Amino acid sequence: MTTVGNSTGVVLPKEVLVRLNVEKGDNLFLTDAPDGYRITAYDPDFERQMTLVRRVMNERRNVLKKLDSAALGKASASAIPRRYRPHFRAASIRGRASRTT
Repeated sequence: MTTVGNSTGVVLPKEVLVRLNVEKGDNLFLTDAPDGYRITAYDPDFERQMTLVRRVMNERRNVLKKLDSAALGKASASAIPRRYRPHFRAASIRGRASRTT
């Protein structure tokens, strides 16, 4: 243990830092464990949030696919309001299009 400003810090051996895959300046998290405490480089609150996000993504897969298609321009033109559609005109025989403003 060592003093860090008005707080107390813990000095960890290099081998522990390597095993945790952290370096100076990274954050560590202390969580309750059945046999005491656990030190981890992963934020348990963030992990809970990501678990919820993954569940919603699985449950709403179709909605997310439609949103993705619309964002990438794959949705049918009628699904996108006219004011948001790009305006194109033919530029050559090869079927290239150039954007007009």
